[in-house]
Amino acid sequence: KWTQVYTVTLDPNAGTWSDSYYEREYGKGYQVEKGKSLYLPSSYALSRAGYVLLGWTTTKNGSPVLDRDYTPAKNITLYAKWAKSYKVTFNAGEGYFGSDKNAKTKVIEVASGQDIGSTPYNSSYTPRNGSKVFLGWYKDSGLKTPVKRSDTITKDTTFYAKYDTKVYKITVTNLKGAEYSNQATGEYIDEDESTAESYSFYISQGDEIGYLS
Repeated sequence: KWTQVYTVTLDPNAGTWSDSYYEREYGKGYQVEKGKSLYLPSSYALSRAGYVLLGWTTTKNGSPVLDRDYTPAKNITLYAKWAKSYKVTFNAGEGYFGSDKNAKTKVIEVASGQDIGSTPYNSSYTPRNGSKVFLGWYKDSGLKTPVKRSDTITKDTTFYAKYDTKVYKITVTNLKGAEYSNQATGEYIDEDESTAESYSFYISQGDEIGYLS
């Protein structure tokens, strides 16, 4: 029994494959059975300095960008579509990211003219600062103008973390073997993962403590 196949060749279009495996797998032609789909690779597989990958198109620098779950109808070459990007630096100031107190900044690349979206509200972009509470990201080092989801990026940009010093320390105890939400990290702890006796977190004056278990 024979099955018809189509060859899908991916042209990085001035980009560079991140590994010889991807160049061999996609750049030399990927065979897809008729009626089946190919999941088009994203930025993990290729890059271009100063640009971000928007997706893949059927013509060079064309549009629209195809769905990543792509079903070919013939032998075809698809082209990477790039947009000029700018660096957005999140400066934790007197705080830090994660558990490393030396991790003062995080940097992402955003397509020119694209809004910053939900990134500043992602928990991995929430810095820590001992007894202080993180209030949000600001556009200026004087911490006067807060960042909004709709803010568009048109140049290399730095956002600055703001903290509140009027805080209270809350300690939750008798947790071993219990199921609970850790307010300090945002993690949900299952019964079989619950080994800590207690944890502490800080809240600003007037804020609700929230759900503890």
